[in-house]
Amino acid sequence: MPVEFEVALLDLSTPLDQPDAHGRDVGAPYSSLNRTRVVAEHGDGLDRVLARARQQLVSTADALTDRTYGNFILFYKPEDDRAFARAHEVTTVLTVSDSDGRVYWNRYFPLVSVEQLLRSDRDSFIDGDGRRPYLVRQLAGGNGVFVTFVDVLEVLGIVVTHLGAAAGLATGSDWVVKSVRKRLKKAEDVARNRCGDWELRGAMPSDLVKFVDRREWSADELGVRLGCSNAEAESLLFGRGFEYDPDERLWRLNQRADAELARTVLDVLAAASGDMSDGERRDLASSLADQIVAQ
Repeated sequence: MPVEFEVALLDLSTPLDQPDAHGRDVGAPYSSLNRTRVVAEHGDGLDRVLARARQQLVSTADALTDRTYGNFILFYKPEDDRAFARAHEVTTVLTVSDSDGRVYWNRYFPLVSVEQLLRSDRDSFIDGDGRRPYLVRQLAGGNGVFVTFVDVLEVLGIVVTHLGAAAGLATGSDWVVKSVRKRLKKAEDVARNRCGDWELRGAMPSDLVKFVDRREWSADELGVRLGCSNAEAESLLFGRGFEYDPDERLWRLNQRADAELARTVLDVLAAASGDMSDGERRDLASSLADQIVAQ
């Protein structure tokens, strides 16, 4: 069955109008943007949807020669009705799911099919309305060196070792040190076992933590999404600072000190640079462990 998209032209090639009260550059409200309707088949790629929209929204000469169109993707959100303030959210990749529910990260958006897009939108993996993409005009930019699972696991292993040695010496908050170590060790064990598959599906450490943090989970659903067992899903959730609610049968983020500290460690590692030297990795691990012990 054909699918109808509403595509709006979003020109980010020049600065937006002016800063808002929060210091963000804002542009025109969604209603004032040039928009068009595009009909596509499930087997079409998202690139074809945007190409058809480009033919309708951009003058013929520009459509053929201007390479600043379609390098990035973004989807409409209700907040865009007031004024556009999300230029920092444009991306080149999407998180999608297959027919079995398994998640794939960092899929280059022109290669994502309409069928994949709609399925991922239904599963709430698309940040915005999947049927209302923007045709973005913006100059392409470069990327830095991203941290890999190997990098994270190397530093995480050192942190866990340091916490193990410190647990018996800590005073007062000894339970916090032991609990943080337990959480991180569980996360480390699952990641060592599954990171190869996650990387094949396009995930970096930052993608994984953002994905797990998206919402509350049942272990069986997260296990399907990540391609791991229910027990591994539970260990990963525990390691990420979640706690199980037996009444709702769901895992939810916990605000207790040990959960917050475990999340902080994983956040720092997932955001670290991929070009750290061995000495810098050891220093980072020691610093993180010292901060936990000092709590």
